[in-house]
Amino acid sequence: VDDIHFELTIGVGKVVNIKAKVNRAFTSSMEVGISVTCEDLYTGRQWKVCHAFATFVARRTETGKVQLKQVIPRTHMEQIEYSLAAERRRMRLIHAEIMTDLLSSSTAQLGECQEYEGAVPAERTRVESVELVLPPHANHQVSTFGGQIMAWMENVATIAARYPLSACIC
Repeated sequence: VDDIHFELTIGVGKVVNIKAKVNRAFTSSMEVGISVTCEDLYTGRQWKVCHAFATFVARRTETGKVQLKQVIPRTHMEQIEYSLAAERRRMRLIHAEIMTDLLSSSTAQLGECQEYEGAVPAERTRVESVELVLPPHANHQVSTFGGQIMAWMENVATIAARYPLSACIC
């Protein structure tokens, strides 16, 4: 998971809304965007809590490397997310110095959006979860534990990532 910056707290009795969607699937990895918002049911007020990007990598099988089904962006916002996912991936690889040779010989991946046989529409990977914050989820100051929010985020992102993974060609 990339950096998570909690912008505001969530108190007991508030409703947490977690949304996740696959932004882009590469050969054997994918990026899932996750956003967390909160709602006070008494006032109707809603606010952004945090957002993050999770990277899922398919494991090799006995028969070899896994090939994920591609995700096709349909809307303008999905196309932006698709392009930015490629740039974030490029930055992750540079930072980790994992694929220096590949990056030095490759061209920018921005704007790349090809139709692939059997591709999955990005919208079909969208998942939303709603959680009610209960006392066991919070500290003595009645603020939700960051680890609890991260666990909810991971669960929703894992569900979003399941569709392209379950449809992979092994």
